[in-house]
Parts: sequence; C-alpha cells; structure tokens
Amino acid sequence: MRSQAMRSSGRLMSTNHSQTRGNCLQRAAILALAAVCFGPVPAALAGNGVWTTNGPYGVGVQALAVVAPDTLYAGTVFGGVFKSTDGGDSWSAINTGLSSTNIFTLQVDPAKPTTLYAGSVLDGVFKSTDGGDTWDAAGKTPIGYALAIDPTDADTLYVGTVNGVFKTVDGGGTWNSSGLADVNVSLVVIDPTVPGTLYAGTVFDGVFRSTDAGATWSATGLHPGAFALALDPGAPGTLYAGTAAGVFKSSDHGDTWTATGPNHSAVVYALASDRDRPGTVYAGVMYADGSGAGGVFVTMNGGASWTLLDNGLSNTAVGALVVDATVVGRLYAATGGGVFEIERAASPMPECARVGAVTVNDVVIMVDIALGNAPPGACANGVGRAGDIDVASIIRAVERALRGVPLA
Repeated sequence: MRSQAMRSSGRLMSTNHSQTRGNCLQRAAILALAAVCFGPVPAALAGNGVWTTNGPYGVGVQALAVVAPDTLYAGTVFGGVFKSTDGGDSWSAINTGLSSTNIFTLQVDPAKPTTLYAGSVLDGVFKSTDGGDTWDAAGKTPIGYALAIDPTDADTLYVGTVNGVFKTVDGGGTWNSSGLADVNVSLVVIDPTVPGTLYAGTVFDGVFRSTDAGATWSATGLHPGAFALALDPGAPGTLYAGTAAGVFKSSDHGDTWTATGPNHSAVVYALASDRDRPGTVYAGVMYADGSGAGGVFVTMNGGASWTLLDNGLSNTAVGALVVDATVVGRLYAATGGGVFEIERAASPMPECARVGAVTVNDVVIMVDIALGNAPPGACANGVGRAGDIDVASIIRAVERALRGVPLA
C-alpha cells in the first residue's frame, strides 16, 4: 500500500523557502525547531480516496492496532494475531504462546510500543512485551471483549467481559472486578480529557459511565445498547455510539443522545474519530437486510451529514476502524477479507505532512506543513500559506505550553 505514496521533492514547496528558513532560525528560540526547518519533508499523502488491501488473507479481521510508522497488528477470527511492518503490504502470523486464536481486541502500550495486549474469547487477556513475537497469559481474566489502557498510567488497564469490567494496576499481573458484575460489557473507552472518566458499552443494557476510575457506574441516557463508542478529541464531553439503528451522539457526557445517521437500517459495529479534524468520525456498518454487506461512512461536521467511502470497499461489512495517528487522513478498516487502507479518507483532505515535534514542559507539539494548495490553517498545527511553515503559530503553541496553558 505504501507503493502508492507520492514522494515530495524533499523541500518545502514555497517560493519563499529561503526566507522561511531564515525566519525560522531567527524567531525560534527552541533548538528543536531546527529539525523542522532543515529536516526532509515526509511523503505526501497518497491516492484519491481509494481503499486497497494486501491481506491478511483467509482470515476475518475483527481488531486492529497501529504503531508508528508502518507497523500494524490484526486480531482475527480463529487465526490469532497477524503483524505487518510495511504498512500492510505483507503479513505474518505471530501466535507463539496464544492458547486462544479468536482475538476480539488489541491494545498497544503508548509508552512502550513493543508491549501489546490481546483480548480473546476463550482464555481472557494475553500480553506480549516483544512486539508480538511471544505471548503470555496476563493473569486470570474472563472473556476479553474490549481493552482500554489508561493514558496517564500504562500499567492500568480495563477489560470488558461477560461479567462486567475488570481492572489491573500492574500491567495485567492481577485483575479485580471493577463493577457491572452482572452485565456483559463489550466496550470500554477512557476519556483522556477528564481523569477517571470512562464509558462501558453493552449490547443489551445501554452505555454506563464512571467518573471515579471504575469504582462506581451509572447508566447514561442511551438504551438499549451500543456496538461501538468513540470520543471526539476536539469536543470534550462529546461521544458517539454505534447501535443497531445507526449512530447516536451525545454532547453532555452521555446524559442525552440524538440520532445522527448515517443509515438507520445499518448496524454500526465500528467507530473512529479523527484526532486531527474535530467533528470528523468514521462509522463501519453492516446493513440490516441479512446480506452481510456494509461499508464505511464519514462525517466531517459532527454527524450532520454522512458520506459513503465505497471506492474499493463496496458492500463489505466492517468490524473495526483505526485512524493512523502518524499520518493525517490515513484510515484502516478490519473486514472479513482482510485489512483495508485508505489515504485522505475525509475529502476534501489537505495534503499535510508531519515534519517534526517540539516537546515543551512534557507537552508534545506536532508540526505539520501543507504540501498542496491547502488554505491557511488547513492542517493540524503550524500551517500558514500553502506549503509554508507558519512559524508564528508554532511559537504561540510553544508559549502556551511554557505557561501551562492547554493546547486547543
């Protein structure tokens, strides 16, 4: 899939390149910005919104995890875990130590990308500390339908099971019940903007919310239940639920919900929000006509309207979606026919390239540039004119971090 990538010329596409470089050196007081000024520009985004796949073949994929830059993991139906280190061009089974090969969920430790967790249907949770080369049982847990890693403490995990939520604070060494003991929990999502807040989704009993790290739970306003949950990173308190009647949206932490589409006759099994584009959400569906067909829809306005992304992925049910956190606009879909990838999934998508990062007071500021005819402010951070680094915006972001002001 990477073979379709369009390579840039290795320089900022601007007639004022030398002036921009001079301004950057003059105005940037932080040495880390020098890498942004002189570093090569990564590959531009590829394709025209077309889905492609190179496997893994012969197995149904129902869980995905992406590690920068091109390492992917796929959890399959009785095929175990597959790994790709070339962006999905080739795959290898990595099942040493797995006693159960029906993998429902995968999570990667954000602090240690070689540490992975896999939730299985028969034997609970497994853990790998060597990038999936070997696996060991992570304590005694029931069926693991869903996993979530605390973004503030990677040793704290929650697993959704047929007997409620279980929690570990030692990286899977021991697990204890964390409520909802009589509920079959198929989803667990942690709100990274509100410490201690997490959501548990069920198929039959609705969506529950905890504001004390799982000690207690209360029902939200959504019933009967959900197959998928996603938080909008650009709008605190906003979450989306995939149900048997389409997508529902809440803007008040789950207290109230409204139907937003995309197709009320479709069962939404997967949701993913785009961290670079607030209000952009992808929905993987299976149509409720019994045909087994489905597809991927996208909204770029918080659910007001939806568009079907069917170029190369038509009439295919989707069980999981993952937005690549390292490449703007790249999306992966788990299907019964393997892993599909699309570039520039949300169209019109400006061609943005991530050229570096600045860390100030433990705050990581990602720096992007536009590679095409993108308007001012089109990319996530640091874009002025098309093709120029807007150094002033980067400096403002650094200054906010120095003052301890949260980034917008």
